[in-house]
Order: sequence, then C-alpha cells, then structure tokens
Amino acid sequence: PEPPTVLYDSPCVRVSLYRTQNKPNASVNVWLITITNSSATTVEGVQLTVATGVGFLQLDNASSKSIAAFSPIVPAVPIQQVLLSTMDCNSGTFNLTYNSEKASGTFVLPK
Repeated sequence: PEPPTVLYDSPCVRVSLYRTQNKPNASVNVWLITITNSSATTVEGVQLTVATGVGFLQLDNASSKSIAAFSPIVPAVPIQQVLLSTMDCNSGTFNLTYNSEKASGTFVLPK
C-alpha cells in the first residue's frame, strides 16, 4: 500500500488522504480521507469539501462533525470520509472548515 498523503497539518488538525485498493469500476478510484485532532481542545464544525474541474466525484458524508480533544490515554476517533473519483486527487481543490479554541476558519488545502 501507498503511504498517505498529508493534505493539511496544523497544530490542531491533520487531514490525510489514503488511496485504497478497491476499485468499483476500472475508471473509479476510491480514497479514504481522515481528519484527526492533535490539540487539547475539541474541534467542532468540521466540514471538508472537494471541487474538481472535470471528472466524476462523490464525497460521502463525514462520520462526524467534531473530534474530541487529544488524549494520549484514549485517542479520539478520527473523522472519516470516502471519496470516489475518476481522476487523481491532486487535480482537485480541498476546502476545510473547522472551529476550535486554537484556530478557526476555512482553509484551502495545499497540494
């Protein structure tokens, strides 16, 4: 398996993109997006959107809209989303919105 691509890494939130081995169709790629919290405060209002110029794209609903504060004893469950695309994810634009005590706003994720 390929290592994940880190799309965004801040003191609060990390967004990673994993390419899966599953292919529901020869032209469709399946990606798993995980969003984790590394801060001592809860991150809320998490929303990830993806926009592309061309190609089939489906972003399933996120598993949650918030992530509990980081704890070394009981790790918080990351937010997960499945992305189906007929093209490479490097050609899309990812936008992340979240709120925490450390940061908030909407961020365009670099490629």
